[in-house]
Amino acid sequence: MEPLVTRVSATLASWRSAADRRIAGTVLLHLYRHRMPDTVVGRRLLFLCNGNVCRSVLAAAHARRRLGDDVACVDSAGLAHAAGRPPPDLAVKVAAAMGLDLGRHRSSPVSAEQVHRADFVFVMDRLTVLRTWRRFPEARTKLFLLDAPREVPDPWGQPEQRFQEVFEQICGSIERLAGRGNDAR
Repeated sequence: MEPLVTRVSATLASWRSAADRRIAGTVLLHLYRHRMPDTVVGRRLLFLCNGNVCRSVLAAAHARRRLGDDVACVDSAGLAHAAGRPPPDLAVKVAAAMGLDLGRHRSSPVSAEQVHRADFVFVMDRLTVLRTWRRFPEARTKLFLLDAPREVPDPWGQPEQRFQEVFEQICGSIERLAGRGNDAR
């Protein structure tokens, strides 16, 4: 898979227009649809979404709870440059019903150091795949779509039911990652 990532990367690097970016996003999403690590045991995980107030923070919180000492580190961040934003009230409420506390979380923009330290970078959707490819070329071989082959939609501004659906999807993805880790032992 890694030589294919390198070849696709070289091809897409010159694409600049909005239409090209849409095509590139589709190509990249297809490339990452069935790509998952064999195990996450002992690894450093980074979860990325756009704002780091809904999806990535919930994924990191559930991964910490579910994987605990099986992983070296769990972190989350956003591609947006806004720092210090709290999760929306609905995210906090739905997460609390799942036994996860997001109330003290504040958004954090992703840094090159975080990407460099991570063994695996899990993203939520096609746009995040494309933006991560462009900003952090060194992450291309450690980039994974969290719920491959599906995207995890952004629940921002949606009703409570949508937050529940998205958060359940994320938790299911983390459970599958945990299962892969147990298989490797």
